[in-house]
Amino acid sequence: MNSMSSTAFSVVVPVYNKEPHIERAVRSVLEQTHTNFELIMIDDASTDGSMEAIAHIDDPRIVRAHRDIPGPGGYAARNLGTEMARSEWVAFLDADDAWNTEILTEFTRLMDTFPEARVLCTGFVYKKGSREIVNDFTARRRGQPAGLVDLREYVRETRKGRCPIHTSCVCIRRDLLQEIGGFPAGRCRRGGDRDTWLRAADRSPIAWSPYIGELYYCDSVNMVSKTVPEGEGCSLETLEGMIEAYSGVAERCALIRELRLLKNDLLEIKIKKKAKEGHLHLSDLRAYSFRVSPFRYPVYVLLALLPDALIRLLMGLFFLVKKRGAGNAG
Repeated sequence: MNSMSSTAFSVVVPVYNKEPHIERAVRSVLEQTHTNFELIMIDDASTDGSMEAIAHIDDPRIVRAHRDIPGPGGYAARNLGTEMARSEWVAFLDADDAWNTEILTEFTRLMDTFPEARVLCTGFVYKKGSREIVNDFTARRRGQPAGLVDLREYVRETRKGRCPIHTSCVCIRRDLLQEIGGFPAGRCRRGGDRDTWLRAADRSPIAWSPYIGELYYCDSVNMVSKTVPEGEGCSLETLEGMIEAYSGVAERCALIRELRLLKNDLLEIKIKKKAKEGHLHLSDLRAYSFRVSPFRYPVYVLLALLPDALIRLLMGLFFLVKKRGAGNAG
């Protein structure tokens, strides 16, 4: 393990087949107004010449490492970068995204203003061609001062599709990330970021700033969200543990409800997938909480009792109507 140094930030960039975008990401780090950082590039066994594309960039702050076997989601690469980090604070940037020039300066402001927070985050925008679309949570907080986000708010906003944290604009204390077990390498191919930040939010408030720190490019090559089917990820076990831990604590009733609702939302991904395939059965509903979703649960029970062929027919009609409705709305 490396000893801590005066380096303010360790920036970890996992790289797996991102040749068209990697130089943009690296330049956005090297052009930061706050210059006290190291940039740890983890080649996750790329095969497209990604690392060769930036070999000409000569900067003493760049540290390079290589993994022989690629890890889904870049989770193992991020964990390796965290182990190598010389700073107490570790920031992450995906190799197909980019930073605005003041994000490290903003992280410094956040840690000075909110010393109790071990997680720092800024706002971000989606880049779709020439358009920039502000993410929903950022849009809701625009014009407001920086502040703290607690676990309940984090879960509630995540449920509503407005997750306060995106991995490419977050900075976390190295000891906290190690304390919660790091990223879930080997546990899931997608959804591991959400699980990581859920575990982090359970241990520390999040200091959040409306500064637009990240540009999230939606037209990148080899995106996990496009190559790995959506699933329930690996957060169910985490949520179950948190629900059990807070059960019986009177002042945590509202939080437990939010946790159960988020758990139901993740289970519904699996339930709807099985229903669409015509393989939904009552056993698939065992972990679903009727208490917080009393109207949806009976619908799924009735659906599970139908013959598989009829389930497929009904789901086919449902998605057809939904698709046509979306087309008319557009």
